[in-house]
Amino acid sequence: MKLFIIIAVFLLAVGCSAPARVYVTSSDGSLMVVDAQTLDTVASFEISGGPWGIAASDSRPRVYVANFWGRSLVGIDTKLNSIVEKIDCYFPWGVAVKPPDK
Repeated sequence: MKLFIIIAVFLLAVGCSAPARVYVTSSDGSLMVVDAQTLDTVASFEISGGPWGIAASDSRPRVYVANFWGRSLVGIDTKLNSIVEKIDCYFPWGVAVKPPDK
């Protein structure tokens, strides 16, 4: 039975596509961009105040980070690897991105 489960999981994993980069918030107030293949840190951003939540946009090359103590929402362009937006708001805890209309 265990062999069957391992094979089924392996077959499902083979059909999936992994992202090239993973965005990770850290308790030290930074956002790290990690290469999914090598697990090396590609870039790091200082999110003053502390990142609490993160969400990626399907329609734009953006990752949005809720900056709770900094009272802002930070937008990072995933192609340029730079902070391109900062929206002031009152203690954001999390963030969600609306999918594009079809």
